[in-house]
Amino acid sequence: MKGTFKKAVALGSAIALVGGLAACGSSSGDGTAELKFQTWNLKNEKFTDYFEGLIDQFEKENPGITIKWVDQPADNYEDKLSTDAAAGELPDVVDMGPEPAYTLASAGILLNLADAVPEAEDDFLPAAWDAATLKGTDLEEGTYGFPWYLNSGPTFYNKAVLEECGITVDPNDPPTKQDDIFAMADTFGSNCGGKYALTSGIPSIQDFGMYGVELMNKDHTEFTFNNAKGVEFVQHYIDMYNAGAFTDDMLNSSTSGESKSFNGGTQAFMNGNAYSVDDIRKNAPKVFENLAITDFIANTKPNMFMEMLTVNATSKHQEEAIKFARFVTNSDNQLDSTRRRTCSRLRRVPLTTNSSTRPTIPWTPKPCVCPPIRFATVRFGARPSSPPPAPPCCVRKSLKRCKARSRPRKRLTPPSSTATNGSNYGKRSEIKEARGQGLTPGGAGTEQ
Repeated sequence: MKGTFKKAVALGSAIALVGGLAACGSSSGDGTAELKFQTWNLKNEKFTDYFEGLIDQFEKENPGITIKWVDQPADNYEDKLSTDAAAGELPDVVDMGPEPAYTLASAGILLNLADAVPEAEDDFLPAAWDAATLKGTDLEEGTYGFPWYLNSGPTFYNKAVLEECGITVDPNDPPTKQDDIFAMADTFGSNCGGKYALTSGIPSIQDFGMYGVELMNKDHTEFTFNNAKGVEFVQHYIDMYNAGAFTDDMLNSSTSGESKSFNGGTQAFMNGNAYSVDDIRKNAPKVFENLAITDFIANTKPNMFMEMLTVNATSKHQEEAIKFARFVTNSDNQLDSTRRRTCSRLRRVPLTTNSSTRPTIPWTPKPCVCPPIRFATVRFGARPSSPPPAPPCCVRKSLKRCKARSRPRKRLTPPSSTATNGSNYGKRSEIKEARGQGLTPGGAGTEQ
């Protein structure tokens, strides 16, 4: 994510001062406990009923434990984690990715689940558990979160901005690689220098990996991105800046800043996620009128963002927090959560193995295909033994029906180990791509 290094330093400095403060979680003294459970941008029409039902079920099965669910918006989530950790107010169970988890774990804020519940490792696929296992010079090796789901998304672009800046994109052959974007810089800058940004500003470590830069040596003990390929990548950004393809604001942009810029109609390309379409439609209707979609822009393989459920090491109710986190991430609940995403352009990916959801044949459900559409599905083996019933169709007003179908698929080449987390995900990942004409309000299905 953009700004991860800077945020990590700030977060580490802040929480180092307050690592011993009391955490969330309350007790009435009569054996009851209230846990605070925090998610990231999941209180919406898709998941609110799901989480409320999940919490009701857990509370019925565990009398005396109540769950207070809070959800934080997408923007500035890592800053919120930093603030709560510094104030000693981090919830008992928290949804986060490996980057902030590493910093919090280094400060002693997150519980090492490999020590606390070593038997939990058997609940997850090895690659998923490995991805949640962190170590470093300032962090003892351990697993600091229960693997929950993977998330990625397509790249969105504003056709009106590109056309104004002298660039016409063929919807049947849209840009898919970073090199395609770099090739637009001179034309874009000469026509719109200073008015619009072609893409986001300072690249992050994952951008290096997606360009094909080797990030670490083979035994993962040393960074290697300061090499000829890395220099070549940085030079492209220097050239784009000199061509006027950036606004000054984008040089300091974060992920949230990128979203605001794109929604404000001042940025041409944005790497999005499964929730971006709804956000743009509701908050930037003028941009939505000119919205188009392509594969996640990458020269190699797109990065995958992993979400985990972490447990606050200073929680007053660690045992109950662990129990709830394991309940949310068990096989049945992960599969139920995934089914709610089956009509999405990108599906959340369950990472568990120990249930009847173990596959017997290599198939991928495609229950809601609203053509023309472009999406990617990555699965790790937690699949049902028979196709699930087709969910409600993700139809738009312009579509009269939605086809439910399943088809066999072949295993494709694992993601490149040069991309962030690639070494963790490559062993069992299967990538399925279906291409269409791109997402436009007049001709494609959108996430509902």
